[in-house]
Amino acid sequence: MDLIAPTRHTDNLMDRMVAALRRAEGPNQRDPSSKHKPTGLRSTDMRIPLQPLYPSNGIIDPSVPLGGSLELSDSQSQAYFGHLLPRRSREGALLVRKWLREAHRKESIDTPVRSRAGPVQQAELQALAQNLAQQAECGMKHHLAVSYGFAAAQTLSPEHAQKWDMMSSNENQIMLASTPEEIVAMFVDLIRNTTKDQAVLNLDDVMQLLVLAYSLGLEGMGELPLFSGEEQQIMDAITDALVNGSAPIPSWMADLCASIREVRS
Repeated sequence: MDLIAPTRHTDNLMDRMVAALRRAEGPNQRDPSSKHKPTGLRSTDMRIPLQPLYPSNGIIDPSVPLGGSLELSDSQSQAYFGHLLPRRSREGALLVRKWLREAHRKESIDTPVRSRAGPVQQAELQALAQNLAQQAECGMKHHLAVSYGFAAAQTLSPEHAQKWDMMSSNENQIMLASTPEEIVAMFVDLIRNTTKDQAVLNLDDVMQLLVLAYSLGLEGMGELPLFSGEEQQIMDAITDALVNGSAPIPSWMADLCASIREVRS
């Protein structure tokens, strides 16, 4: 977590990629015996949903991850990373599309889709990256462009884009809140919404927002921005969501939820 501006969901393509991509499992996740050991830092080995460049049966499976594609192991990968790092989402997606189309042009490969005016679409990046990956030698030669193409496509998917935008909107509301009552009402509503079907945000997301509220959003409200009664409203909402919610419980809350159920029974 960034201790200066924790959990801020800014309009940056690399930030979105880091949040959207799977991570390699850490030692504690692989070892069942370490279930109750302290959780370490998240792995920086991000997994891009990039299919094998040499599929044995000729069928592409986009769900198969290939790790290490964003590691800064050489000057070329560092250059790609450096170009994307400061870019906003729209600018970054345009740059990734440019890389993919340049790769097609250099290899004299027909592009499967035509570019359209406006924001880059997930389907276009997916099609361009997939078309290069299917050409074995070209896919290996331009593996960085292909990797970033698949990563950006996943980032632009409705699932990830909707959650990111909603988190960003809630963060802005927290920053603009002027009274503790506004903060409490907002979080009670957010927590209750996590128990609904088709909820976009889960309890883990709301807890991230709560960290932001305490660290930044409550500045200027005094040393104790929330009194015990106000905090109790949030705690009660969290307890109800843990016990009654149908959504998956964050792994770090599993033991707490079990204890609450035991006490209530």
